[in-house]
Amino acid sequence: MYFKCNSSGCAHKAFDDLPIKNTHSWNTIIAAYSQMGRFDIAHKLFDEMPEPNIVSYNSLISGLTRHGFYKESIRVFRGMQKQCNGVFMDEFTVISVVSACACFGALELLRQVHGVAVVIGLKCNVPIYNAMIYAYGKCGDPENSFLIFNQMVERDVVSWTSMVVAYARASRLEDARQVFNQMPTKNTVSWSALIAGFAQNGRSDEALDLFMQMQEESIQSNSFTYVSVLSACADLALVHKGKQLHGHIIRSLVYEGLRMLESMEQNYYVIPRSEHYAILIDLLGRKNILNEAMELIERAPDGFNHVGMLGALLSACRIHGNLDLACRAGAALFKLEPQNAGRHVMLSNIYSAAGKWVEAREARFLMEAKRLTKDTAYSWIEVRNTRHQFIAKDEFHCEMEEIYALLDKLSDHMKDAWYLTNNDKLIFS
Repeated sequence: MYFKCNSSGCAHKAFDDLPIKNTHSWNTIIAAYSQMGRFDIAHKLFDEMPEPNIVSYNSLISGLTRHGFYKESIRVFRGMQKQCNGVFMDEFTVISVVSACACFGALELLRQVHGVAVVIGLKCNVPIYNAMIYAYGKCGDPENSFLIFNQMVERDVVSWTSMVVAYARASRLEDARQVFNQMPTKNTVSWSALIAGFAQNGRSDEALDLFMQMQEESIQSNSFTYVSVLSACADLALVHKGKQLHGHIIRSLVYEGLRMLESMEQNYYVIPRSEHYAILIDLLGRKNILNEAMELIERAPDGFNHVGMLGALLSACRIHGNLDLACRAGAALFKLEPQNAGRHVMLSNIYSAAGKWVEAREARFLMEAKRLTKDTAYSWIEVRNTRHQFIAKDEFHCEMEEIYALLDKLSDHMKDAWYLTNNDKLIFS
């Protein structure tokens, strides 16, 4: 009762005053602190509990998973299995651990949990199946997702949607669409999942077509739907630019994005969130419609307190050489992120590109005065299932001589083709 009234101090005192603490009282207070995210206290109580049982473990594991401490959740689960010879779990354990595996990318542990659940004859209900379908999909194993999906005698809309997400995440969009088309009942989440799958895999035209179908069927859009739709608008604008289509097509995509932002609240009662504004600002910035991007920041709730919006504008100003807006965006970002060296470097580079050498030096001096250093930026590339990591001016890769030889060759070709910036520096893209 005390915890329900947000009086954890009184609850803890009542617990301490109990003459005899039984298993139920221990579990109640551990569960309460776990739900609150006070794992310092929950862990301490758990360690003090004379004989923790499955409810005690489940309270801690589910709380850790819910609050995003996936690695710690898995660690507690492993301790639980070690303590109880590997067969100590119920449906609540499975759902929490499977969810942690999904978010942490622990595919092998996910398979082990699945295997143990089968071996001990745990009765799998719809929520367990749904969690496993989603987890296998999130870990990049849609085949196992589909095997579980096919085992289900009864499926709900979450089962179908989880299967759509599993295929979409693996870029198997036709399979995702086929599952979606077979769904007996579709809701906002299932539509949004398919739209997101197409948008995230670069098939933005089809993502927008699906959104139009969703509207025609009078399915209510939500915030996540609009994130995908606005991203699709941004991607399409870039594609059309690459194809050198006429400028009004680019602008029409930009203004379609703006129209969608306005219609969210007017027509669908979805209040635009910061990420929606940030996507549109990025879109406007790419198209060098920077004044309208600034106006959008001024209109957005907490626009000048949102790092994503201001960062998108500053990046666009660097690309298009808009010094005035860069200074405004940079000044706002310095207040929000005084220790972010990357912002100082970017503004200094913008000044340099504009020939404002004094201002560029001042930006660098300010960075040095604050003793800021820019974090090393790494790039990754996967070649034949092997991931390679690089940093700028890297000299430690095992194939560095061949890589630099190829870069020199490409550089010569690019010079011949006159791919130069305004500063006569090559762009490697």
